[in-house]
Amino acid sequence: METIDVFYRIFHDDLNPLTNQQDKAYYINHLKQTKPGNETINEIHKLNKHIEELSLQELKYYYYKDILRQSYQDIKRYLYQKTFSAIDNDIDVSKVIQNHQLSILNYLAILENDFLPNYEKESIYDISVDKTNVDILKLIYRILDDLLVYMERSFESYLKTSLEVSYQKQLWFVYHYQERVSVLISKVEELDIPKELKAILCIPLEKIRDNKVISLTYEYKDYLTMYIKVLWHVLHKNSVLNTYDLYSVLISLEFNTFKAFFFYKDYIKTQLSTCESEACKIVILEESQKKINTITVTYSRKLNPGLPSLKEQLLLWIKEELRFCEKRMMLRTTENNVVSKKLLKVSVPEISLITRLLYGTKFIEGSKRDSFQFLSNVFSTKNAKVISPESLSNHYYSVNESSKRSVQKILKKMLVSLDDMEGEL
Repeated sequence: METIDVFYRIFHDDLNPLTNQQDKAYYINHLKQTKPGNETINEIHKLNKHIEELSLQELKYYYYKDILRQSYQDIKRYLYQKTFSAIDNDIDVSKVIQNHQLSILNYLAILENDFLPNYEKESIYDISVDKTNVDILKLIYRILDDLLVYMERSFESYLKTSLEVSYQKQLWFVYHYQERVSVLISKVEELDIPKELKAILCIPLEKIRDNKVISLTYEYKDYLTMYIKVLWHVLHKNSVLNTYDLYSVLISLEFNTFKAFFFYKDYIKTQLSTCESEACKIVILEESQKKINTITVTYSRKLNPGLPSLKEQLLLWIKEELRFCEKRMMLRTTENNVVSKKLLKVSVPEISLITRLLYGTKFIEGSKRDSFQFLSNVFSTKNAKVISPESLSNHYYSVNESSKRSVQKILKKMLVSLDDMEGEL
């Protein structure tokens, strides 16, 4: 990163403007060695002064202006060459760009936090007549900021989007959108939708309006720009909007906040509370599931990159609610069936054995599975209110001696009863 060496020297070595104590001769010699037509020299000429007539502080200011201007051009040229040389060489362009991006942002943060008070940051483009050291720091800040602008325009796809933008970028972003977000907030307040949804929609807008955006990263800035653009289009295109319309916008833009998730979850629960049956709840849940499924996520970024997708989380919650409702409905159906079942005074193994005998004597034929299901639906025993088809199947093929003896007794009683009937005839 040789091209950015001058900034290393400014922040960590011998070129810090607050400690640099060169004499007039040093600065005059540097400025006189610049090429004809140099921007800095032209600016001095506009003052109607010769270089020798400038004060020490003025010379120092123009010296820094010149080396910063040259460094700006050198870095631009270096990044351009690195990018295009990557076509023929295996160079990681992303690493080169992101290293410069990180260094520049770090230097901007040092200036913002350690050298420039808030009132100076807000007047970063105002240079005093005296050309003070603070003015030199402003120059450094502006050159670094200009480099970021160049990188954002020329190498956007290589930038690390999770890094925070500079303070000036944040101020400019807020200034650019403050008027528009104020209009959007007014329009949202006029909508006939729940106040909770109004609050959710306005949270990012109010942060911009009040200049309270915290940690404005590149991806967050891009997201807010898209959010404002889409919301502006929706609110100006449609005269009547309902809750679902606005919530569809949030889902399509991956507005994945906890408040947004819990709002729609409670919205569905309110509808479910009007139901008297599980079947009614299932219908509402399936309709909600269908609606959400038909909403297309139109933006690749999320409001909160570290949180799951809003659409996916809502669908997951609805899926679990559907499963719970279906199980509860099945349980109630089973309980109702148990009440109407016929009680057999035999055990499950004995029922299986009797069924096997009936099949063995070809008294009944057909699918054993259907027979087991029929027995399960119609009968119960003292110890098994619900007879599972699987249990009947297991005992059908595994007969124990106790069951054989019990069934033999039953058959003998049946034969004795049959004999008694024949005697009566």
